[in-house]
Amino acid sequence: MKKMVQSIAFRLSMPIPLFLLLCMGIAWVTVPRILENSTVDFVTKSATNAANQIKQIRGYYTRNVVVDVEASEGLSVGVDHEDNPGVVPLPATFVHDISDLIADQDISLSLYSALPFPGRRDRQMDGFMQEAWTYLNENPEGTFKRQEVVDGVTFLRVAVADLMVVDACVSCHNSHPDSPKTGWKLGDVRGVLEVRENIQAPLAASLDLTRNILIGVALAGLGLLLIVWATTRTITRPITKICENMDVLAAGNMEGEISAASRGDELGQIGKTLVNLRNDLKSANDVAKESVDRMTALLGALPDNYFRIDQMGAILEYRVRPGFGPVNDPVAFLGCNLADILPPDPLLLFQENMRKQQDTQGVVSWEYTLEYEGERRDREAHLCPISGGEELVLVVRDISKRRQAERQRTLVEARLGRLISNLPGVVLSRKLSPAGESEVIYVSPQSEDIWGYTPEEIYTTKDILEGTLDPEDLITLRQLFVTSAETLKPYSHRYQITSRSGQRKWLETNSSAYMQDDGSTLTVGFISDVSAEVRTQEQLEGQRKIADRAQKLESIGQLTGGMAHDFNNLLAAIMGSLELLRDDETDPEHQALIDAGIRATQRGADLTRSMLAFARRASLDPSVIDLNALVNETCNWAGRTLPSSIDINTFLTVGLWPIKADISSTESAVLNLIVNARDAMREGGQLTIETSNIRIDEDYLDARQEKMEPGRYVMLAVSDTGHGIPDAALDKIFEPFFSTKALGAGTGLGLSMILGFMRQSGGMVQVYSEPDVGTTFKLYFKAFTDEVEATVTERVQKVSLTGDGQKILVAEDDKHVLPILVATLEKAGYGVTAARSGDEAFALFEADPTFDLLLTDIMMPGTLKGIALSRAVREKVADLPVIFMSGYANEATVHGNGLRPEDIRLMKPVMRADLLTAIKETLIG
Repeated sequence: MKKMVQSIAFRLSMPIPLFLLLCMGIAWVTVPRILENSTVDFVTKSATNAANQIKQIRGYYTRNVVVDVEASEGLSVGVDHEDNPGVVPLPATFVHDISDLIADQDISLSLYSALPFPGRRDRQMDGFMQEAWTYLNENPEGTFKRQEVVDGVTFLRVAVADLMVVDACVSCHNSHPDSPKTGWKLGDVRGVLEVRENIQAPLAASLDLTRNILIGVALAGLGLLLIVWATTRTITRPITKICENMDVLAAGNMEGEISAASRGDELGQIGKTLVNLRNDLKSANDVAKESVDRMTALLGALPDNYFRIDQMGAILEYRVRPGFGPVNDPVAFLGCNLADILPPDPLLLFQENMRKQQDTQGVVSWEYTLEYEGERRDREAHLCPISGGEELVLVVRDISKRRQAERQRTLVEARLGRLISNLPGVVLSRKLSPAGESEVIYVSPQSEDIWGYTPEEIYTTKDILEGTLDPEDLITLRQLFVTSAETLKPYSHRYQITSRSGQRKWLETNSSAYMQDDGSTLTVGFISDVSAEVRTQEQLEGQRKIADRAQKLESIGQLTGGMAHDFNNLLAAIMGSLELLRDDETDPEHQALIDAGIRATQRGADLTRSMLAFARRASLDPSVIDLNALVNETCNWAGRTLPSSIDINTFLTVGLWPIKADISSTESAVLNLIVNARDAMREGGQLTIETSNIRIDEDYLDARQEKMEPGRYVMLAVSDTGHGIPDAALDKIFEPFFSTKALGAGTGLGLSMILGFMRQSGGMVQVYSEPDVGTTFKLYFKAFTDEVEATVTERVQKVSLTGDGQKILVAEDDKHVLPILVATLEKAGYGVTAARSGDEAFALFEADPTFDLLLTDIMMPGTLKGIALSRAVREKVADLPVIFMSGYANEATVHGNGLRPEDIRLMKPVMRADLLTAIKETLIG
C-alpha cells in the first residue's frame, strides 16, 4: 500500500513543477511590462501635476501680479526685466524663468507657441508640440503626452494648454503691432506648456527591480519544487487525512475532528497546528463576522461614492466610482476642500446642510442636480456623523436613472391621462349573467361629464344610469341589449337623457357583445355626447340663411359698383354740358334752370357716392382725426337743428387714441346717426354720444358674423331713447333702400353707406336695440398708432384757371364725355388732342411726344388702360404729369396701383372748376 501511495505521489510530482515553471514564464513576461507601465503612469501623473501647477502659478501670476502692475504707476510688464527693476516679466517670460531654475534636474519646463512674437526667444515647435498644439486647441482642458528616446535616453513629454485668463492679456495681444492675430478672447489657447522629464533612471530601476523579483521568484519556485518533490515522495495516509482536514477547514467547517493531532511525531505537530489554526479561524471568523456586519451596515448607507471629511469640509478619505462625476481621480483630491470641488449650486446646498447637521448632530439628507458631460445627473446626498469623533461621512448616490424613470413614468401617466380625458365619450362595459342579471363592470371617468355621476357611484348604485333615460328609450335600449347578448351582434342607437343636473342631452351608443367562458355575456360600448351635433344640425338652417344674406349683400355691392361707374359717366356728360351751356347764357331765368340741373346732377353724384360707400368702393381720403374734436364740432352745429325736447349728452374719453379715416365720410356717418336718433324720438328724449378706447385681443365675430381683427380700436356710440327697432327689421337695416321711416322720409341708404364706409376703413358697426327702450349704434375705428406729422398750412393764392396754350392729350372712351372734355379744355385756353382708347392715345403720343399733360380715364377698352397708358408714356417722358379720372374708386386697385404720389385722381362727375384747378396745379408743379 505504501508503494502504491508513493507511486501516486510521484506521478503527481511532475505536473506541479511544470505548472510552476509555466507560472514563472508568464511572470517573466508580464511583470516587466506591469512595472514599466506603472512607472510610466506614475511619472505621467507627476509630470501632469507639475504642468498643471506651473499653469496655475502662471495663471495666478497673470491674474494677480500682472494685472496689479498694469494698474499701477511706475511699474510695467515686459521682456527686458533682468536689468530693470521697474519691469515685471511677462507671463511667458516668467514661465521660462521658472524653467531655468529647474534646468539642472531631470525635469525641464518649456513654453511654446505656434504664434510667436518677433524679437522674442525662439519658441518654435517640433513635431510633438505641433501635435500638442492641434490637440489642445480642440481640448483646452486636456493633456497631451508621449515618450521619446533621444541619444539612448527615454524622456516623457507632457503638454497642457496655456490659456488667455485675463482681459489685460487679451487687450495686449490684440493691440500689439507684431501680433499675428487680433481676435483674441478669454479662454483662447495662447501656447503649449510642456514638462519634459527624464524617465531613464526610473525605468532602469524598474528593470532592476523586475530582475530581482524574477530571480527571487525563480529561487523560491526552485525551493518550492524541491520541497514539493520531497514531500510528495514521502506523502502518506496521515498527510492525505491532514489535507482533507484542511479542505474541511477551508470549506468553513470548524467542527470536524483532526485525528493527526493525537500523533507524537511531526505529523502530530501539524495536526496540533491545524487544531490551533481551526481555533484561530473560529475566533477570526467571529471577529470578521462582526466586522462584516458593521461594514454591511456602513456600506448599506454607502451605495455609491463617499467622502470622509472634517468639520471644515476638508477631504480626509474618499472613494469614487469612475464615470460618476467630475471627481474621478482616486487620490488627487485628498486634502482638498469640498468647496473647491463642488459646482456653485450644489456647494450652496452642501454648506446649508452642513450647518443643519452641526445644529442637529444627526444625519442630514438632500438632493441636487448637476450637469456632467452634457447630461443632467441627479444626486442624493447623506451627511452622517462618525460616532466618537468630529469627522463626517458624505455619501453621494447617483439617482439619475430613478429620477429619469420617475419623470418618464410621470410623462407616460400624463399622456395616458390626456388620452383618456380627450376621448370624446365614455367607455361602458356590462356583464350579463346566464340568469339574466346585468351589472356595470367598467365605466371611464368621463361618466361624470355626461351623466353627472362618478364611476364609483355607478358601480355602487344599481340602475343609476337607467334612471336618466326617457321611458321609451329605456325600453328600446333594453331590447337592443338583450338582442345583442343573444346574437352577439353590435348595435347603435341615439337617445336622450336627463343628467344629474337636469340638463337634457343627446347620446349615441355603439356597443358589441362577447361570450365569456363562464357562459356570461360581456358588452363593451362607446357612448358619446352628440348634443352639439344635434344642435349643429338645427343651426344649419340658420347658417344657410346667413350665407344667403351675405351673398345677396355682396351681389348688391357688385351690381352697385358697376352701375355707379356708368351712372357717373352719364352725370359727367350732363354736368359738363350744363356748365358749357351756362357760359353763353345771359337770361337769368335760363341760368336758374341750368343751375337747378347742375344741382340735381350733384345730388345724383351724392346718391352714387352713397351707393359706392355701401359697396366699399367709395373714394376715400384718409387723414388723422381727433374723434372727440369732430364729435364736438358736429354736435355744435347739428345740435341747433334738433328740437328742444331732445337733450344731448356727450361722454368723451380723455386721451382718446387718434384714428385715420376720411373726414367727410366720418362726419356724414355721425350726422346720419344723429338724424336717425332724432327721427326715432318724435316725442323727445335723450341723445347720448360716447367715445372710448377698446382693445380686442382675439378674433371677434359680431351679430352679423363680421370678423374684427385683434388690435386697438376707438369706439363711437350714439344712443337714443326712442321707439327702438323691431327684431324682424333688425337684420335688414343695413340693406340698401330699406327704411323703417315713413314713405318719402328717407332714402334707405344712410346705414348702408355707414356700413360700407366702416368696412372700407377697416372698422365695423354694431347695433343694439330694444323696442320702446331705445337704440345704440357703435362705430369701431382702427386706432392710428403712428406718429402724427405736423403739417403747415400754406396761404392759398388765387390762381387763374385759364391755360396758355399747353398741349393736353385726353384719353376717354365715353362718347358723351369726351367732346365735353375737349370743349371745356379748349375754352379754357388749352390745346387738346382727343383719343377714344389708351392704344390710340399712345399712338398719338409716339407721333408727337411734346404733350404737356396726359388726362386719362382709368377704365377703357383695348390693351392699354389708364394706368398702363401712364406707364407707357412715362417710359418715353419720365416726368410727364398725369391726371386720372375714374367712375368709382376701385378701378385703380383692381388693375394694379401704378399711381405716383404727385398724380391726381378725380371722381366723375367732375365740376369744371375742380378739373381746371387740378390741371393748373399739375402744370405749375
